[in-house]
Amino acid sequence: GTIVRQINILGPQLDCYMSEEGMQRVDVPGQQDRPGRLLFIDLPLATRKALPAGDPLKTRELPGSTAIAWHELLSYDKAKKQTTVTGGVMVRHEPQTPGGKKFQVDAQKIVADLVNKKVATTTAEPSLDVGKITLSGSPVHLIREDTDLTAPLIEINPSAKTVLARGTQQSAVEVEKGRMTGSFEWVEINSESAEMKFGRAMATGRQ
Repeated sequence: GTIVRQINILGPQLDCYMSEEGMQRVDVPGQQDRPGRLLFIDLPLATRKALPAGDPLKTRELPGSTAIAWHELLSYDKAKKQTTVTGGVMVRHEPQTPGGKKFQVDAQKIVADLVNKKVATTTAEPSLDVGKITLSGSPVHLIREDTDLTAPLIEINPSAKTVLARGTQQSAVEVEKGRMTGSFEWVEINSESAEMKFGRAMATGRQ
């Protein structure tokens, strides 16, 4: 067979919580001097069997290598269909396809809400996909190509291919793109076309 995805998890320990139905929760703590680490490798579609038109997998691809490091905890909760990463979280993605965009994110907390994949499966357990990713911190910092984004909260919708940065009354969304800089109530970026939409301009300076 062909390996299409690979996940490596490293940490000082891995705690699995089981029930009669199987694994219910997995916790991987990190430490200040020894952060937990996860490497997710997703091979591009070109290396696999062609998918039919309209297959949901075609809209949920992040081909390349994605590395995640954390200093407190990575926790997967099966009942909540949620993965949470906390404590000085860093995410770095290196694309593996032409035109792919590399990016880096620094946050204090990342929550990934999972949904069932809308594809047929031969296993009793449904396959899961990421429905929404919420990043929060003090503040969240995202760098993608020539775009530098700082915000109290960032929401990523993989299926809609949007990145929505939200500000507060005290902290605006700060944007640097090439020679353009600004402070806004919110900023939305299309992760495929890089088109940007802006909310009300704010006078708040960079944090």
